[in-house]
Formats: sequence, C-alpha cells, structure tokens
Amino acid sequence: MAGIGFKLRNIISNGTYASLITAYVYGAVISTGPWLISIISIGILAVLCHSLLLTQESILFRTILVYTYMGTLIFTGPIYMSTTRYLADKMFINDYSAILPTFKFVARQSIIYSTIISSAFYFIGGLQVNLALAAIVLFQSVALTWIAMIFLSAARDFTSIVKVFGIGYFMAIALGYAGAYYYRLEGILWGFATGMMILAVLLSSRIFQEFPSQVRIDKGVVGYWKNLPWLMLCGFAYNSALWVDKLIYWIAENKKAAPGPFYAPVNYDTCFFWAYVTIVPALTVFLIRIETSFYKYYADYLGAVSGGATLEEIEEKRKAINSNLWLSISRLLKIQGGLTGVLVLIAPDLLLYFKMPADLIVTLRYTFIAAFIQALFLIMIIVILYFDWQRLAGTLALLALTLNTIFSYYFAFYKSAYSGIGALASFLIALLIGMYYFNRHMEDLIFETFTSQSFGS
Repeated sequence: MAGIGFKLRNIISNGTYASLITAYVYGAVISTGPWLISIISIGILAVLCHSLLLTQESILFRTILVYTYMGTLIFTGPIYMSTTRYLADKMFINDYSAILPTFKFVARQSIIYSTIISSAFYFIGGLQVNLALAAIVLFQSVALTWIAMIFLSAARDFTSIVKVFGIGYFMAIALGYAGAYYYRLEGILWGFATGMMILAVLLSSRIFQEFPSQVRIDKGVVGYWKNLPWLMLCGFAYNSALWVDKLIYWIAENKKAAPGPFYAPVNYDTCFFWAYVTIVPALTVFLIRIETSFYKYYADYLGAVSGGATLEEIEEKRKAINSNLWLSISRLLKIQGGLTGVLVLIAPDLLLYFKMPADLIVTLRYTFIAAFIQALFLIMIIVILYFDWQRLAGTLALLALTLNTIFSYYFAFYKSAYSGIGALASFLIALLIGMYYFNRHMEDLIFETFTSQSFGS
C-alpha cells in the first residue's frame, strides 16, 4: 500500500463529488488493474487462438497457464509478505536507497528457485522438452512479476505501472497469436512466455528508474525471512488456501491435459473465475477506506500514544478506530453484499448468456458467495497485519487452508452436487473465528500497544 494513500488522500481532500469519483476510479485501477488486464488478456488470447489449436492443445495450454499462476503465487507468498514488511520498515526511516539493492537480491533468488521448482515439475512430469522449457520461462517471468510488484508498491506513479502491464500483455497476446498461427501449441506457449518475460523486464526497469542506488546488492531482507515465521506462513497458507480446492477438484474429475501430473482445469474453476471478477467493488471500497478514513484514525491513535496523551484520550482514539472499521465493513456489506445477492439471483441468466452448462447453477451461486467471503477474509487479514498481529494472521490463514482442504475433498469426492460450498464454508468459519479474536485484540489494544514497546529510562 506504500505511497497509494498519499495520492488518494490528496484527491479526496478537494471535497467534491468529482474528486470522490476520481478517487474510486483510481482505487479500482490500482487495486485490480493489473489483475484485470491479466485475466482479460488471457481470455482474449484463448478466443483468438481457439481455431488455431486442437482441442487437446488448448486444454494443455490452459493447464500450463493455470499451474503457472497457482505455483508462482504459492511460491512467492512467503517472500511477498516478509519482504513487504522489510521495505515498509526501510521506508519508515526514509531509507529508499535499500529498495533497488534488495530487489536485485530477491529477484536473483526468485529466478534461481523458481527455475529449480518449475524444472522439477515439468521435466519429471514428462512434458516434452520444448514445451517444458517454455513453461519454465513462463514460470520464472510470472514469479519475477509478483516480486517486482512488491518493490513498485513503493513508487507513486501507479498509472504507469498499469500501462506497463498493458504493454506486456499486449505483447503476450500478439506473440502468442503469431506463435499459434505458425507453430500451434509450442508457438503460443513460447509467444506468451516471451510476452510475460518482456513484462517482467519492463517492471524491473521501472524499479531501476524509480530507485537508483550505487549499492550493488542488499541481503538484509534475509534476516526478516528468518525472524518473521508467522508472516511467511501467512503468505504461503493464504495463497494455498485460495488454490487447494481447485487442485482437489482437478484430481477428483481426473481429466488429464497430458500424461503425468497435468490434471486439467474444470468448470469449477470457470465459476470461480467469474466470481472473482465480481469482487472488484469490494477491493476498491476497501482500498479507499483503509487508505483514507481508517488511516486517519489509526495515525491519531499512534500519535496519542507517542505524544503522551492521557489514558482516557487514548481510549477514545481506540474506540474511534473500532467504530470506523465497523462503519467501513457495513458499507462494504451493503455495496458488495447487494451486488453478490443480485448475481446469485440472476445466475441462470448468466449461464445462458455465457453459454455455460445449466447444471452449474448451484456451483456458480456458491462461488459468488464464496468469493465475497474470501474478499472479507483478505480484508480482515490486512487489517490484522496493520496492527502487526502476525501470529493471528498466520494462524487464520493456516486454518482456512486446513478447512478448505478437508471440506473441498469431502464435497469433491462425495457430494459433487454441492461444488463450491466447501470453499464457502471454510472461509466463512475462518472469517468468523478471525473476527472474534480480532475483537478481543481490539479490546486489549492499549495494553498490547504499551507492552510491545521498549521504553528507555
């Protein structure tokens, strides 16, 4: 979030409806712009190349893409969380010179280990050598993209970042289409991988431009990797929790895209794909609220603590934070809850419009609700980390992963007519338990604030 709040607060400070609308549009672009560009681009490429590939080739290409995004998110999750904390601490003391040297080190580690992981999977899995090499390049490029985005969050020129994503995915579409036209499956995979490599290089070059430094490399982040186990667990478990149900359904349906461990994505994934698109309003509203209204109350509380305010004054600030959070949640429930409710009602029409099988009606409705709950869970985790309650965040993410594994296995293998309810139930339980413990922590916030500080004599 670093740097985002400054821009949003400046826009909203004008106090006009136009500035408010501008802030929400800007927030939507920042929070979901790169993600939307990614999924729209992949969809466009699939449509353009549909007639150029055999059915089995299309399935394998889609499978490799899904495995790549799943694998890279789980792989970079622990690094993402702990490295973000390291950069935040450096920025807090205005040490921006550490950003580029740290990126060089983390990027190098990402390339090395992503190569090892993807090579082991694709070569041992028995994929043809040329396809395996392209898949490895794709895995490296996407992993490096996630790593670069950690460091670019410290920049304030967010619109240029979205433009870079647009350029990168345009190249991926163009090269993928040209490759499919001339070389079919190998061509589209190498073309798309090359486009993603261009995107990773462009994002990396932005870091070099934004944060020039004479320091060659900085390994200081390794200390954070070692000393923040709960934060690293949170990054791994959260991303794994989002994907484990999909993996289970692939195995349950046992549709192979190729020999080996290459289980093909199924209709369950398609329902979640559309469901995730619908939570853009929730993510946008949260970004605006957390970076403007909540930030003010949070800063006031910390200012009261460090400024020697009385206990009564600090307690009032604590109550103000809590009230503001619940106000934000109520607004989110009205906006996103209303949208999700409408989508649940019109689900049959959506299936008809997008020419999807009619028997997916139950799954689609469950996934709409599950995506909404997952958005609330993510928001709760972020707020918890604002207060630096790392153990709670890691425990909740691990709980969501465990429950989603158990519930999804049961519904995939024994109650397939209720596909989607496993993810819904697991994240709902984790959300409710998280809210309970969050409220307990909020009641003891003042005590925890003072006992966690080191005061000199």
